Amino acid sequence: MENKIELLSPAGDMDSLKAAVQCGADAVYFGAKSFNARRFANNIPDIGEAVSYALLRGVKTYLTLNTLVLDREFPSWASVAEQAARAGISAFIVQDLGGASVLRRMFPSIPLHASTQMTAANSENVRVLAQLGFSRVVLARELSANKIRRIAAHTSLEIEVFCHGALCVCYSGQCLMSSMLGARSANRGACAQPCRLLYQLEGREGYLLSTKDLCLIDELPALKSAGVHCIKIEGRMKSPAYVAAVTSAYRSALDGAPVTRRMRESLLLAFNRGGFTRGMFGGAKNRLYQMQPGNMGLPIGTVAARRGSSIEIKTDRALAPGDELMAARPNAEKQQIQSIAIENSVQIVTLKHAGQFSKGTQVSLLRSVEETRRLAEIVRAGKRKLPLSANCVIHAGSLPALAVTAPDGTSFCAQGAAPPQPAKTQALTEDAVRAQLCKTGDSPFMFSSLSIGLHPGLSLPKSALNALRRDALEGISAKLP
Repeated sequence: MENKIELLSPAGDMDSLKAAVQCGADAVYFGAKSFNARRFANNIPDIGEAVSYALLRGVKTYLTLNTLVLDREFPSWASVAEQAARAGISAFIVQDLGGASVLRRMFPSIPLHASTQMTAANSENVRVLAQLGFSRVVLARELSANKIRRIAAHTSLEIEVFCHGALCVCYSGQCLMSSMLGARSANRGACAQPCRLLYQLEGREGYLLSTKDLCLIDELPALKSAGVHCIKIEGRMKSPAYVAAVTSAYRSALDGAPVTRRMRESLLLAFNRGGFTRGMFGGAKNRLYQMQPGNMGLPIGTVAARRGSSIEIKTDRALAPGDELMAARPNAEKQQIQSIAIENSVQIVTLKHAGQFSKGTQVSLLRSVEETRRLAEIVRAGKRKLPLSANCVIHAGSLPALAVTAPDGTSFCAQGAAPPQPAKTQALTEDAVRAQLCKTGDSPFMFSSLSIGLHPGLSLPKSALNALRRDALEGISAKLP
């Protein structure tokens, strides 16, 4: 069977984790409240809740313990790892080699993933990591497709690479700028992002070190042919809407859908810094965007005229009150649309402050009410569930039974409280049994197959079928990891 690339999405909090799961991630990575490289994200206070939500929907969970650890911190660090292990975490992402050794002794059955902070940039790095017990390596982001291919060809370790999101201007795991300029170590989860600050150099002023965000959605075939097992989306400091948009786009592309204009616009709208770059993977030369370091949104048109606090926009995109716009100019501030009028097919947009939108200025959409609502509905609907195969038996003189089996082989059989009775009027049918049992509601399960063995002429209340389904789902939920 052909190996599929795993899609790994960020979870800076529980809302982002749910967004990642519901929008198609194969795995999620997150940190606890301490000892991870995104200390200032909200992170996950209850590891058990996060692991349970993901695993019950067939999604793996990776805990980021990817900072350097001090001697005095090891007891607390190990305690976090122990909580995750008890919860059923799928793997640990680690930077500290001493910490990796401790985890290998404490939890020999839980895989170790070498963080990109380890700067694994050649085959010898990866060979040593394999000897130390790692099962996967997150390669440094400074590698071309050919270099990744050569490394993958000489190791049995799984290869993981970043496919989307923020890039560092320095080498992975080797940047000391934040420590030097602000006494905040990136290797301790406290990067102050000095590369996103305003600098002056030889008469030039701008965000001279600020990189564009990475986007490899057009490089998925090349990633696969290079031997990549897993592609990783950066963004534990980003919003649930960002996680939903980017995960959805990459899920569709991995499943074989063409990369459409709407998908590209959704990625730009989610977050970009002056467009995207293919980074070192694609040999891109222009990897910086120096006008400003924040989100530039989706370019939608230009200002045709300004009338006080209203502007005419030449655009083919329908806007709505609540959408947020920004002028494409240095240090511009976002403005929310207060109202919209249509005059001669031109959208007249009223803003609170329109001073930065002079005639001819390019306009970007930073937030779309419609897109935000669409993504939120995907998450709210919660349609991603763990598929169970089920077999229901309703025979005369016996207690009804419902046996359910998960994809990993875990099974549970529930029995009813009383046998069915002879029908006095309308007898129970297979269709009626199926309709009642398949009402799995808000549970994390669905029936991918349901066989029914039903003796004719019997009666069983709907409440009994509901109880049978509930007991079966609760039973298998308790048995799953």
